[in-house]
Amino acid sequence: MASITCAGGGNKPDNKTAAPEIPVNIKSCQEIVERISGRKFKSDVQGKVQSAEEFRNFVMNDLDKSLGGKAKWEQMALSKLGLLPEGYDLRKGLENLLVSQAVAYYYPTSKCMYFVKLNMPPMMIETTVIHELTHALQDQHYDLEKLLKTADNNDKETSIRYLMEGEASYVMTIALLEKMGLTFTADSPMLDMAFSRSKSLGRKKLMELSMSQAEQYKEIAPDIYESLVAIKDTPDYLFWMLTAPYSRGAYSIHSIVTIDEKSRNWTTINSIYSNPPVSTEQMIHTEKLTEPRDNPEPIASPKLGNDWSILTENTLGELGFWILYSQYNEGRANEASEGWDGDRYFLLQNNKTKDIALYLSTVWDSDNDAYESFNAYQKVISKKYPSSELKNTEKSESGQVRYSYTTADNKLIILTLKDNTWHSVEDVPADIGWNK
Repeated sequence: MASITCAGGGNKPDNKTAAPEIPVNIKSCQEIVERISGRKFKSDVQGKVQSAEEFRNFVMNDLDKSLGGKAKWEQMALSKLGLLPEGYDLRKGLENLLVSQAVAYYYPTSKCMYFVKLNMPPMMIETTVIHELTHALQDQHYDLEKLLKTADNNDKETSIRYLMEGEASYVMTIALLEKMGLTFTADSPMLDMAFSRSKSLGRKKLMELSMSQAEQYKEIAPDIYESLVAIKDTPDYLFWMLTAPYSRGAYSIHSIVTIDEKSRNWTTINSIYSNPPVSTEQMIHTEKLTEPRDNPEPIASPKLGNDWSILTENTLGELGFWILYSQYNEGRANEASEGWDGDRYFLLQNNKTKDIALYLSTVWDSDNDAYESFNAYQKVISKKYPSSELKNTEKSESGQVRYSYTTADNKLIILTLKDNTWHSVEDVPADIGWNK
């Protein structure tokens, strides 16, 4: 299960029903957060309880605002990339995922934290309060709503969530360990081991841990049990987009906090909020946040002429490629996604026939990184399109390599590689062709 931080700007959460108080001393939790993070609250934070119905209505309104009419096209683009099942309802899937997994959330617009589930052990409630209070502290110092609005693509937004959720998870974990009677310094091997393990766990192991935890709640708290079980059917893409900013983000924060001094020093973290990350690559490899930063290369839109129009476009980022390669080429996922330096995917529609195609453009740190990723993506193609056959291979005088495939339903797939860039065009009807 997870706590979430909503971007704000949607409808204010309802509190129509009489609800119990959160059974935790919020003031004492604020003091814990201040001590660990080295920041002071500018004002006290309120905590309220919401019913499941109130929370679902809030999530629906928030998704309506954030997705608007884009959900259909974004779902289709992610399906063509191989990240969502064909026909998957992205809007409904996100709603069910958030509603089933959320324990609590902080809402920047109301400056308040809300609990959706309270039938948990007292220590779990208290550590969740600490997590949400960390978000409140972030908001008081850095304006989370404004920060999230700086994201102009999915990868940048996820990188900011790595920062926000990673820090909140880091503070929460330290508080939990302290409550267990453990003492340590920031560079303690035990602490490093805890966050390294969190970072390295794959989905299978995470699900085993979740199922083990679920059994403890099966009789005493059926709704908690159902929440823990529900995530097992979530597509990998949504699973990792939800969980990675917490588990892997905490390791990123740990590595930043200890990068300069062997003490809990939030100076570097504070500076990152003033100059936030722009890619998941920077949060996965935190050394890329140091100046001069390794910022992604901009990707130009394809030259389509009057034949095609762009329905939607977005960025996968290193995390997105890692998720993709983990699904189709697991053994090479880390190596094939590292060295990412920029990408953009475009869902295209032919203006005459209304056929829909995918265009993916990527750039990598080196020719070798591009070659490794390109080979991994060929494996993706072979599994996404089982009927595809390689029909032609060309190499131009400039060094560009072009692979042309056809599928059983007479569609074209064209992969091109040159130096440190590669591109993919998919699902183009053969009778239309592609000569861009």
